[in-house]
Amino acid sequence: MNWALVLDLLGTFFFAISGCLLATRRGFDIVGSLLLGGLTGLGGGVVRDLILGVTPTAFAQPVYLIPPIAATLLVYFLVHSVQRFSRTLLVFDAAGLALFCTTGTVTALNVGMNPVAAALLGLITGVGGGGAARCRRQP
Repeated sequence: MNWALVLDLLGTFFFAISGCLLATRRGFDIVGSLLLGGLTGLGGGVVRDLILGVTPTAFAQPVYLIPPIAATLLVYFLVHSVQRFSRTLLVFDAAGLALFCTTGTVTALNVGMNPVAAALLGLITGVGGGGAARCRRQP
């Protein structure tokens, strides 16, 4: 397993945790939590890959489905322990954003994009991934 894959899966997990925490706060059941966690965790990478014109890695490599499922189960069964900490959602959101911006930029550079376009695509990867969770701040 290479470092790029590990960091990408970690970013997917962090954003999925963020989405699942939001789903729990909104009263979603486990299926809704999996849906929001999956969209939040996989969304940015799918958008990035579609812009690059390649098959989204989330669809080509089934290992990308493990982090959202693990995050859903973890939050669902440990929600009371996790919600004690008021900044948990913010921490996971920030960690996912940092990892996805970095991995998105590196992926774009590896495909042959120029550095400015790669940096913008890294930004799109981060914002697209956590966009569903960041929209939650409105009551």
